[in-house]
Amino acid sequence: MSGDGCSADCLSNEACGNGVVDAIRSESCDDGNVLSHDGCSSRCAVETPRWTTTLFTSRLARYGVAIAFDARRGRLVTFGGSGPAPQNGTRYVQEAFEWAGAWTELHPRSSPSARAQSGLAYDETRGVIVLFGGQNGSYLADTWLWNGSEWTAADAQGPPARYAPAMTYDPINDRTVMFGGSDKGGPRRDTWQLQAGQWTQLPDGPQDAQYASMTFDGTTGRIAVAVDDGYYELDGGVWTNLGALPAAMIQGPHWIVYEGATQAAPAPRRAERWGAAHLGAGRAELDGSDALDAACRIRHWRDH
Repeated sequence: MSGDGCSADCLSNEACGNGVVDAIRSESCDDGNVLSHDGCSSRCAVETPRWTTTLFTSRLARYGVAIAFDARRGRLVTFGGSGPAPQNGTRYVQEAFEWAGAWTELHPRSSPSARAQSGLAYDETRGVIVLFGGQNGSYLADTWLWNGSEWTAADAQGPPARYAPAMTYDPINDRTVMFGGSDKGGPRRDTWQLQAGQWTQLPDGPQDAQYASMTFDGTTGRIAVAVDDGYYELDGGVWTNLGALPAAMIQGPHWIVYEGATQAAPAPRRAERWGAAHLGAGRAELDGSDALDAACRIRHWRDH
């Protein structure tokens, strides 16, 4: 007899979070925990993902903003960008902001120079955000680390100057990986890793890539990369061509992330504009690449 705390087959204690879907409790899912925002709510109901939008009002509308999620501190971090200046010029900024439900401008004692389209990735082992390069009328090749309160210039030489590289952190090999980007010669395909404080070069990627998308897939233990309509994996230093992008992807030019902190990662998906970050059980996009008004938007995808 079910409904008394022990199912008729004695396989369930009829409690949400036990990994068994108990119809008598009207459960529609049970993933073995009582956490929400992972596809199955704390009440064992299927959660439907949706985008929500939060306005980001700044002194200057900008595009080319670098963005990463600081998992240890639970907040998005953005740096730089560029926007219109008088006489049809371009103004580059060195502003940094955090978002943890509301925007806060940061005021560190030192900072990278004003720039746009830097590479940015969160190093979860050291709890720092790694910034590389960008452009501000010149192409940049410096490396900076953000620890949550201060920027520190890293003594790490190697990659040539560039803007718009793809970057991600690989926790299995304890390295920050950078691929592609562009310089005065056009798009690049070289691949680099920052490991133990030093940049070293890896085998070149499969094609030239400006605005490639890159993220670590915890299910396969490999780095997933989207370039135009191509889909690749990087395993150690070995590139594998996986063919065309899966049809389940959200189409757009700039990024992919895997969602799901406690479940197996689904197919990677790309969203619409410059700037993206892994958000634990969700994902986020800073939408300001085409908007030259004062209100950029942060759109965060969560399961509700």
